[in-house]
Amino acid sequence: MQVSRNIDGVEVPAHLVGDAAYPLRTWLMKDFTQHQVLDADQQRFNKALNSTRIMEEHAFGCLKGRCRCLSKRLDVSTAFVPDVVFACCVLHNLSELTQQGEFFAQVASGSSRSPCTQHCNDPQPIGVQVIRSVIRSIL
Repeated sequence: MQVSRNIDGVEVPAHLVGDAAYPLRTWLMKDFTQHQVLDADQQRFNKALNSTRIMEEHAFGCLKGRCRCLSKRLDVSTAFVPDVVFACCVLHNLSELTQQGEFFAQVASGSSRSPCTQHCNDPQPIGVQVIRSVIRSIL
């Protein structure tokens, strides 16, 4: 599984998509703010990012529908929350693949791999503006 992509010499990691309420991080991309002064490229980036964010919200909604524990307060240490969410994702994906008859074919072929996770508490990233700029350039 590819967790990053090299675009114009910049390593762009996999990331979540958030709205203006979240800070910009290497693992969390958000749109450009100050909408009155955005150029055409920034507006196109925001439109693509917001479209992706809507799909992401739908995916999390589906996950919460299957894993009801994510719809209420988790009675675990905050240190374990990423593990709980990851386990829910794995179980959800196994369920989806099993329903479609693909899971056992992937396991038999050896193509079933779990994704790498990145620590979510990194400080304000160096170069995240460059990453966002590179993504914007390919839209």
